[in-house]
Amino acid sequence: MKHDRHGLVQFASAQSELGSAIYRKVGIPVDESYLLIDSTGCHTKSDGYFRLARILGGWWRVALIGMAVPRPVRDWLYDRLAFNRYRWFGQTEQCALLTPEQRSRLVTEDDALRGQLGT
Repeated sequence: MKHDRHGLVQFASAQSELGSAIYRKVGIPVDESYLLIDSTGCHTKSDGYFRLARILGGWWRVALIGMAVPRPVRDWLYDRLAFNRYRWFGQTEQCALLTPEQRSRLVTEDDALRGQLGT
C-alpha cells in the first residue's frame, strides 16, 4: 500500500470471508501464494508481482526485466523467498495500523464480486 501512492490497487485479506472465497474459487490454498486479480485475470506468485509492477509503473517497471527468467525458475525463487522471509527480513508481532485512506482501500463487502464468485 505504501508504494501505491495513486491508490490504483485495492486489497482484501486472504483470511477474510471474501478473501477465502476468492482463493477457493481460484483453486489455491490461502497460505500458498500471493494473488493479484486485475482485468486480465488472476496472477499468482512471480506473475502477480510482475503484474503489480506494471500497474504501479514508474521505477517499478524495472522489475519487469525479471520476466526474462523462465516462470518455473521465477516461481521457485518466489517460493524460497516466501519460505525464508521472516528469517531474512524479520517478523512483527502485530500488524501495522492502517490509516483511514488505507482502510478505505480494503475490499470487505463487495456484492458484485461476491456475485461473480457465486458466494
